[in-house]
Amino acid sequence: FYTSKEVGQGTGQGLAIAQSVIVEKHGGTLRFKTEIGEGTTFIVRIPFKEEPKTTEMGEGNETSNPIC
Repeated sequence: FYTSKEVGQGTGQGLAIAQSVIVEKHGGTLRFKTEIGEGTTFIVRIPFKEEPKTTEMGEGNETSNPIC
């Protein structure tokens, strides 16, 4: 993450907004790993869902195989 504000000057909403968008709205996950003296790595996963393909008649060709 990047900020142009001084320490203590931000709103503190970054992770709350990320949680809302990634987890609640898109069904993904937001995790992190912290190493003292090294920093923190955030792992963001958002599920991918392929749109059903349509035929010339406009009918959906549904599949039960998820794409991961």
